[in-house]
Amino acid sequence: WAKVPSSQFLCPYFKNEHVRDNWIISYSMANPSALAFSYFGEKVLSRYHRKVDVVEDLEELLKTSYSSEHVGCLSRIGNTGAKDLAKILKSNKTVKFLFLKWSGINDKGAKHLAKVFHSNETLQVLHIIESNIQTAADFANSLKASSISLKVLNLEGNKLGDLGAENIANALKDNKSLVALCLAKNQISKVGAQHIADALQVNQTLQNLDLRSNHLTDFGCKHLAKALSMESNPNTSLIILCLNSNDIGNPGAAYLADALKLNKSLTSLSIHGGPDTVIESFGANKLVEGLALNFTLTELNYKTLNLIPPDIDVKIQKLLRRNSNKKTNEFLETLRSDQKIPWNRSRLMFVGQGCAGKSATVRSLLGQTFNPNWDSTVGAMVSDGEISTSPTWGAVSDVKIDHASTFAARIMNQEATRRRMKDVITSEVRENGSKILSYAKNMKRRISRNRDSRNRARKILVDIEDEGNDESRVENSRPQFYENEIVREYDERLIVNAGADSMNLSLWDFGGQTVFYSMHHIFLTKTGVYILAFDMREFMSSQTKAVKYLSFWLNSIKLHAPAAPVVVVGTFLSDIDNVKDIRFINVELDEVIKTITAQVVTNEGEDLIIFPIDNKTGEGVDALRMKIEQVVRADPVVDQEVSMKWILLLDEILSKRKSSSYLLLKDVQRIAKDVEISTHKEFELALSLLHDRGMLIHLTATEILKNIVIINPQWLIDSLTKVIRDDILHRFNEGEFARVGLKEDLKRLFEYGLASRDILEYVWDQEQVDFLLDLMERTLLLSKWKFKEELLYLIPSLIKGNFEGSLVGIRCVFDFSQSFLPFGVFQRLICLLVGRISIHKDKDKAYRPREPQIYKHFASVEFQPRNVLQISEDVNERQISVYIKNTDLAASCFEIVQSMLQKLNFDVMGTGLRWETLLENPASGELFSYESAKQQSVIPWFRNSDIGTIKPISASNVSLEQFLDQIVL
Repeated sequence: WAKVPSSQFLCPYFKNEHVRDNWIISYSMANPSALAFSYFGEKVLSRYHRKVDVVEDLEELLKTSYSSEHVGCLSRIGNTGAKDLAKILKSNKTVKFLFLKWSGINDKGAKHLAKVFHSNETLQVLHIIESNIQTAADFANSLKASSISLKVLNLEGNKLGDLGAENIANALKDNKSLVALCLAKNQISKVGAQHIADALQVNQTLQNLDLRSNHLTDFGCKHLAKALSMESNPNTSLIILCLNSNDIGNPGAAYLADALKLNKSLTSLSIHGGPDTVIESFGANKLVEGLALNFTLTELNYKTLNLIPPDIDVKIQKLLRRNSNKKTNEFLETLRSDQKIPWNRSRLMFVGQGCAGKSATVRSLLGQTFNPNWDSTVGAMVSDGEISTSPTWGAVSDVKIDHASTFAARIMNQEATRRRMKDVITSEVRENGSKILSYAKNMKRRISRNRDSRNRARKILVDIEDEGNDESRVENSRPQFYENEIVREYDERLIVNAGADSMNLSLWDFGGQTVFYSMHHIFLTKTGVYILAFDMREFMSSQTKAVKYLSFWLNSIKLHAPAAPVVVVGTFLSDIDNVKDIRFINVELDEVIKTITAQVVTNEGEDLIIFPIDNKTGEGVDALRMKIEQVVRADPVVDQEVSMKWILLLDEILSKRKSSSYLLLKDVQRIAKDVEISTHKEFELALSLLHDRGMLIHLTATEILKNIVIINPQWLIDSLTKVIRDDILHRFNEGEFARVGLKEDLKRLFEYGLASRDILEYVWDQEQVDFLLDLMERTLLLSKWKFKEELLYLIPSLIKGNFEGSLVGIRCVFDFSQSFLPFGVFQRLICLLVGRISIHKDKDKAYRPREPQIYKHFASVEFQPRNVLQISEDVNERQISVYIKNTDLAASCFEIVQSMLQKLNFDVMGTGLRWETLLENPASGELFSYESAKQQSVIPWFRNSDIGTIKPISASNVSLEQFLDQIVL
């Protein structure tokens, strides 16, 4: 066995399979033809293999390799090797593509491999080529399973015969996963062809069928043609059909030509004859008649020994080009249109305590192997995934900037399906109506219909003749808004791959360290699905701590996404001793989730509210994946129809990532105008959708924020986490900072939360420093610190020190105990207070306030001359208390702080914060509710009953500068 780089040549039959990761391939030096594969390998093993050695080597490599999705064997492993291989694959969660050639496997060995289908939900592509499989009975039975993930089955060069073909055909009637099937070189006759044809009338998922080099003959073609053209129960899914080298002559060509007159799904047909049979003028003319009434076939392979007259060949080629050009024009017209279909895109947000296994869960769901050396997430990591019709998901590694072509293909597929369904319904109505007609009338109508068909064909052929060399061309007017880097061309594979059931996901893996919580609020959205992961080992050993983190995240989700589904995932299942422990965790969590029960997705299969999984062994991952997919597909937001123009807008925006990570709103508006999004309302709806689906970031709380569109979310996350980070877990290299003279700057940053311009320019590589500073200031992650000789920037979330002094003054308390006090609210309040002092200091040069004292949960600020405010956060009681030394200014200070909370609630917290205001009676020290204090005219908050209310400063729909400027000290 040896690791070999990806190569398409190993699977020439399945041309659309994207092979990305490394192969593991075994080959036998005893077989010279296998040597052709060796030059692709860097370190290919050059030794003879015994049967058992091959499988033993594979098992060892699969244990040590983290990217072994594709496995190939080019040596004779026999039935014993197949049995051992099946044992490995039953529990394997990484191998998606298995290629076996010259394996010596017969039905006995195939029986062992067939059992893999029942337990392995990862394997998608299976090639068993040039072996000795005959009846394939066990394979066929396994293919009937509803949970099977196999998409491609290649049994080329076996000995199936008609019995094996019948078994496979019967399986096709129930199978809904296979999209490609190769039964080439299997000694199948017209009898087997009839069984396959019967199956095609039932199966509506198979797209690619390869029956070349069998013995179907013209009679086999007759059966297949009937399945493709029946007016009732026709096959509408088959796109590619290969019948080469099957002794097909003129009669077979005629049968298939008649089928083409009615079939509306085939795009590629190969029927060139065998050594003893060829298609001549008669058959070719029939193909011309069929093609004249067919507008979907674009590829036809029919010639052998050049026995077809050139003029007939010219007609066929013109008709094929007509169809190809028609589809191309339809594709371009769809791109220009305003047609709408569901985008089928959702967003998954993985949250939870640090080191709970969130990143490993993401990798498991994407079918990637467990990596014990994977680093913890810094801030957040954004990736893309794709759900197809199989139970596995695929990772989308590269940024795709041509979503529009796939979207247009899906529109075309949907429209084609609609037309086919209309034809089927019309056909059924006509068939049912014909039952009450007399035989004579029915025959008369058939003759009339055939005559009409021939007349239409003749007219089309005359038109083709009249065109001469000026045949139908592709319309040469692609949309003017297309940038040079986005060249969209019609490709038949777009139609093949654009399945209606496919779905794309944006996966956001949020770092679980506390320091990152303050910035998560920028990225959490109201829509999508939240995956809350926790370490079940910690729950069993430190329940109070685990419950605290779970409660925090459940409340955070409720705050930002009160209607979004939440899937609670318990990790490290293999380290939990028994089922009773799982039940215990479940019972305890049942109490924790009471405030958010309606949002939590239940695990019906195990009668739990959690999904226990183990990312190392893969246990529970398949069930979790299926549940998430079920929840995503049931989300009404996913069914929201999206305009073709919106997807074009997305592509044009993403194409700018090469040169910039953000755009000004006016530039995005210009792009929107170019793609004919004409109204401001539609433009805002489009941007909001792209933000919610995780494709970009557009914050709208203020005009300043609204003016910037982040087109590369990962860039923003990475930039922020170069400053807001855990200095122990994600420590900077102190020696590196010392070499550039920033050692003291680094120390000050993580001890006092104060950043110099120099250190920010260094960690941001002097890229967009002003923009990032502005963004952090407007999202209240930092504020200017103008209390030193040089301008510094306060980042409260980095401060660790605790205050140990006394609290002095009259209290007002903002009580969040009945709701939730997220991490970051107190820190943002400090930013607003310090920011207001800085503005006042700039306006009044004589104003010289004392430098504030800032701690992790405390701040002392000279908010007004000779008036010191002490602000304290009690995390356990979920309260923020403000102590005002000058009682004469108590009412105005309360008004200012209350308005600041409202401002950050509106700008950052999605208006989800809820609190009760409590005011202290200085005479008794008792706390009164705001309403009660107002009724009793408690001094100093209310001087007399005529005041009636304290009016807050306007906090919504104003910029940060306007808000701070209107605060009078």
